[in-house]
Amino acid sequence: MRVIDSVGALPRPLLMDELHDALRARILSDEWLPGQRIPSERDLAAAYGTNRNTLREAIRRLEESGLVSVRHGQGVTVRDFRSTGALDLVAPFLAHGSDLQEKAQMILDVLEPRKRVLEYVVERFLVRFVAEDMVEIERARQAIEAAETARSAAQLVAAETQFYELLVLAARDQVVRWLARPLLDLNRDIQTRWSSLVVFEPRLSSFVAKLIAASAQRDVVLALAELRNHYDAIDENVRRGLLPMVQTPSGLAPSSQTLSAEATSTPTSAATTSAKTAAVHMAGAQMAAVKVST
Repeated sequence: MRVIDSVGALPRPLLMDELHDALRARILSDEWLPGQRIPSERDLAAAYGTNRNTLREAIRRLEESGLVSVRHGQGVTVRDFRSTGALDLVAPFLAHGSDLQEKAQMILDVLEPRKRVLEYVVERFLVRFVAEDMVEIERARQAIEAAETARSAAQLVAAETQFYELLVLAARDQVVRWLARPLLDLNRDIQTRWSSLVVFEPRLSSFVAKLIAASAQRDVVLALAELRNHYDAIDENVRRGLLPMVQTPSGLAPSSQTLSAEATSTPTSAATTSAKTAAVHMAGAQMAAVKVST
């Protein structure tokens, strides 16, 4: 088993969250490969300008995410996150992964599960909501419409998140909450990180208005049909943009465009910096052209 070389020292100590994100990025970018041991606590603490307690907490969180395994006397070994990880790794993987084709495929793979979970949320909502719920949902629709009118990506993401939070709460089903939460968080995180992926057509406010109308009749069939129509239109655009990246990744040309926040700056070894920067710019050039919304 190969032990990975250490990193150069940083100009200032990192907070625990920053340290965790920096170490996670090195795994998700495939700089640290499955089966390899990461540098020792002493080397990492010195390199990142932190103490061992902070480092151990960051590594504990990596272990909880299925990214590493820790064995007394054997150090910390990188795990195969593609097999052991969970949905919370999707957004950071899209930020730090080095394989454009794999990242495009991952977005495509999320589309159908997202729609199925939202169908379940809407179905349970139509059965269990009470009149008082509709007051808040109408306010959410107005907030969505205002964000669309202002063409504000940040406002639209916030209003969209609030709308789905209200639907989930009004469903009054704990299992629905647990199923929906990771996907809602993923959607929010991706759109917050990359505002270029937020779109305003088809209009979310139009779908919400149709859902409210169907709710007045408790018409589950109509509500689900409206949801499918809305997301089918979005997903068709996403697939049109991403399928060429999956099918012929080697033919894609880089561009000067980048993702708006690919940029959680994380320390990396000098040997990987240029390669990772090129991959990020490549992904940004292609993904920024793809309009993704939920």
